[in-house]
Amino acid sequence: MNRWPPRPSLSRSFYKAHGLGNDYLVFEEGDGWEATPKNIGRVCDRFRGVGADGIVVLSAPDRASSDGGASGGPLEVRLRMFNPDGGEFERSGNGLRILGSYLARTDAALRRIVAHVGGDHVEMTVHGREGPRHDISIDMGSASTGPVAIDGDVAAFERRDSGSWLLRGPEEERLVVVPVSVGNPHLVVLATDLDDFSEARLAQLGPFLTQHPSL
Repeated sequence: MNRWPPRPSLSRSFYKAHGLGNDYLVFEEGDGWEATPKNIGRVCDRFRGVGADGIVVLSAPDRASSDGGASGGPLEVRLRMFNPDGGEFERSGNGLRILGSYLARTDAALRRIVAHVGGDHVEMTVHGREGPRHDISIDMGSASTGPVAIDGDVAAFERRDSGSWLLRGPEEERLVVVPVSVGNPHLVVLATDLDDFSEARLAQLGPFLTQHPSL
């Protein structure tokens, strides 16, 4: 069963920025185009589209709380986030900070934002602005670890005393990993030699782990 609601339609105008080199496009809901996987892929394409690591959608009907933050309370917004392949996901810290800069650039008094995204809510603080740059922090909540934290199949992992786990790699090698979630699932691969993270190795590991049937 699909856990995500129907695909939204978006406006044609957008805001683009980056946080630590991780760039996202912010679109508000509108009637310009439908956010299908194919269309999102075209927009995020760095050679034939605008180019981005993903898209943040600001849902128009639920954009503001009753006072819009005017009384000193937080501005509440409802969001959806999409990867460049069109898949929807829970949240991105940098994507949320970019959304925060989009909102803060038109409201100099904005300080607090509550973003409802991925079935949860995240609190954001706008600390200041210097030219086009915003200083924004996010409370992503407590991190949880282990296969259960990322909805992984525990049977595919072998537990180690250090808190890490072992998982079979693309060539049946033993990978030392730490499954961790801060609202969005990650799998941290540990190694003692930087050669283990060569471009060729990353190109092999990335697709393998992304499509792993136990993750």
